[in-house]
Amino acid sequence: MASTTPNRKAIVDFLWEWTENHADWSKLLISKIVTTESSLSTTDRETVFNYFLQSINLHTGLPALTVTKPTYIPTEKMIELDSLSAITGVNRLAKIRPSTLQRTSQSFTEKTEQAKQATAES
Repeated sequence: MASTTPNRKAIVDFLWEWTENHADWSKLLISKIVTTESSLSTTDRETVFNYFLQSINLHTGLPALTVTKPTYIPTEKMIELDSLSAITGVNRLAKIRPSTLQRTSQSFTEKTEQAKQATAES
C-alpha cells in the first residue's frame, strides 16, 4: 500500500533515527519497509529476524550489512497557486495586498528542468 501521508520524509527520518540505537537489523527492516511500502514477504521477515538473532548472539554466519538510509522521493504533482496574500518579509511581495498569479499549464518538474538547463548553460 503506497504512502498517502504528506509527511513521509519526517516519518522516514524519525524511524531512521530510531535505528541508530539498534543493530543493523533495524536499518534493514526500515529500509525494506520504506522501499516496498507494503507488507514484507516471509523471506524478508525471516532475513530481518535472523539478523536480529545474530545481533543478540543467537544466530551466526550472516554477512555484515551495509544499509543506507532510504531516500525520500516525493511523487510528481502539479501545484497551481491562484493568489498570494498576507506575505511578509519577501522583498516586493512584502506589501500586504493579494497578488493574482497567471495560470500556466507547465508543471513544476518542467520548470525545474528549465532552471537546471539555464544554470548549466551559464
